[in-house]
Amino acid sequence: AVCILIDESGSMYGEGETAARDTAVLLNEAIGTLQNVDLYIYGHSTDGGTALYVYREKSFSPKYALGSTDSRWGNNDGTAIREAAARVRKHTKENCLFFMISDGAPNESVETVRQAVIDVEKQGFAIVAVSIEPSYDPSLMYQRNVNFKNLSSLAIDLGKVIKNTIEKKTNRKIL
Repeated sequence: AVCILIDESGSMYGEGETAARDTAVLLNEAIGTLQNVDLYIYGHSTDGGTALYVYREKSFSPKYALGSTDSRWGNNDGTAIREAAARVRKHTKENCLFFMISDGAPNESVETVRQAVIDVEKQGFAIVAVSIEPSYDPSLMYQRNVNFKNLSSLAIDLGKVIKNTIEKKTNRKIL
């Protein structure tokens, strides 16, 4: 399984929002048609609490849903990571590669996000942060991180992280 969680907070407005949407579309196109791989895509922001927006789940995959991502309010990344993981677990018990697309500026503390990542990874998730001009050093929150520089190099950078993650999780060498 693969999960993508998109930060839709106000700090993502403009180029960050566009980069996050483009990254999610790239991953959706690359993974969405693979046989035997379930893809889950969510966005998150705050609106009196943590709001999770569903763009794709096992039985829900409207073609142009990602076009409605937006920069909204704040973001509780740690809470959203936990909620997205719980939602994925309602559909599958498979191990899950989990992409967090964000500018690394959570409303929660860095420690709260780091603890959420640790807790969720114990449940069979491997979280990879895709950091778009991060406000904090992503390594303070995430063990695996790709810095978004431009869309043309993102696929190669993500491919390396995915390969290394799969090799470590499965004890197999990928050529």
